[in-house]
Amino acid sequence: MNYSDQLYLLIQSLTASEKRYFTLHAKQFSNDTKSNALKLFEALCKYKSTHYDEQAFIKQNKSKTFCKNLAYEKTNLNDLILKTMRSYHADKNTDYHHFINNIDIKFLIDKGLTDQALKLIYKSYDLAKEKKDYYQMLQLINYKQFFIAKKLIKVDYQDFSSEFNDIIEKISERTYWYNLRLKVYELLEQLNDPEKLLELQSIISHIELEHKQNKISTNIKTTALNILQTYYGKIFSYDKLLDVSLDILNEYELEENAKDYRVTMHLQIITNVLMAILPLERLDDMLVYIEKVKNLKVDAEYDKIAQFRIYTQNMLLYKLNTRDFTDIENFTNEIDKGIKKYQNQLSDLILINFRFNVILVYFLSKNYNEVQERIISFHKNVKQNEVSSYINIMLSCLEILVLYSAKAYDTADSLLRSWMRANVELFREEPVFKIIEKIIKHHSNPNFNLKESIDQLEKLENHIKWDQLKGLVMDWANYKIDKKIK
Repeated sequence: MNYSDQLYLLIQSLTASEKRYFTLHAKQFSNDTKSNALKLFEALCKYKSTHYDEQAFIKQNKSKTFCKNLAYEKTNLNDLILKTMRSYHADKNTDYHHFINNIDIKFLIDKGLTDQALKLIYKSYDLAKEKKDYYQMLQLINYKQFFIAKKLIKVDYQDFSSEFNDIIEKISERTYWYNLRLKVYELLEQLNDPEKLLELQSIISHIELEHKQNKISTNIKTTALNILQTYYGKIFSYDKLLDVSLDILNEYELEENAKDYRVTMHLQIITNVLMAILPLERLDDMLVYIEKVKNLKVDAEYDKIAQFRIYTQNMLLYKLNTRDFTDIENFTNEIDKGIKKYQNQLSDLILINFRFNVILVYFLSKNYNEVQERIISFHKNVKQNEVSSYINIMLSCLEILVLYSAKAYDTADSLLRSWMRANVELFREEPVFKIIEKIIKHHSNPNFNLKESIDQLEKLENHIKWDQLKGLVMDWANYKIDKKIK
């Protein structure tokens, strides 16, 4: 991605209130009533496209003065956006507030304005203490030490030393657990080494015991639980993974922790709960947490994108696993709008999976017309080199099944032969493909025992990769049987 694309995406990511704030306040940094930076900003806001095309943009705005030295104006605009957004978020976000305060404190110290600097240090320290931001507290204590050394303030040295040591202890505790988490990550990549496995199990057993006996301090509990969560996920212990994920969620949602609330973290924690619920097939519970994601109040554009991604991914999985296709048109319209809005901010893999899973939902709901239209759209919107062979195989099979359902037998037969030629090794070596070929070829023959072939396919032990394909073919073939009976 080049610099021009990054600037365009930055502007597109701004909320309406952020854009309004920029427009109002950017004039403070300009001598003109409407500078080239503001004109460029407004032009880029109006330039709605799935990607930024510099030449097309210049062609649209060739009469504008900012085009004369566009590279400079873009750099200037980027810096101006960042400068105004620092100011915008300073009162809304503690991290921004700390950052701005530190700049102001350093400036006041350099100017020798002791009283003002101290007043801001004490104010910032109280805020950091309330948020349990020990790293920021340490920074502010260091500022205090500067004033103590210069004999500009008097303190009780014993109280000051005790407070300093308490902060260092809290930071040391966090550092220990952060390093332990890194150690667990390292050991999880070496599970084939018996000594490393033994070391890992020893660490996990210790954390489990500490957690069970409630010996882990609140200050670090989420990090400790996160270590267990990572381990249980790696060894596919979904019961334990769910228990610890719910513990983390409950810890996070406690009223006394509300002052530390971050919606980004909340979304990730609920995602971890959903990751544990699905393999346990607790689908009613899954819907509860999907709705929780949907109902979170989200302001930042980054969090809106994450909310759309997490909600959409899990609701698609829910519908595919429960065969609940109620209100499917409204849901897929929401997905289409989200893809159009966020396609620059979402990875190609996520976008492909969204489009692919929507096709599966329509296939399972027997809306074959929609399947056919979306398969055509899929190939128009997704470059072939971005699509895995697995998805291509799945889509080709669905297209063949849809064509047979529409009684377009000649086209379906031709596509089946083409599909077999393109995947010769699979049809030769994978038993699942041999049975699928037989079902597709002969399903309409009155002398063909379709149910027997479905039973063979169902009983066939096959590589897990093709289980989804097997399930879709069985679903389609059973539907053909049901229609014949009726």
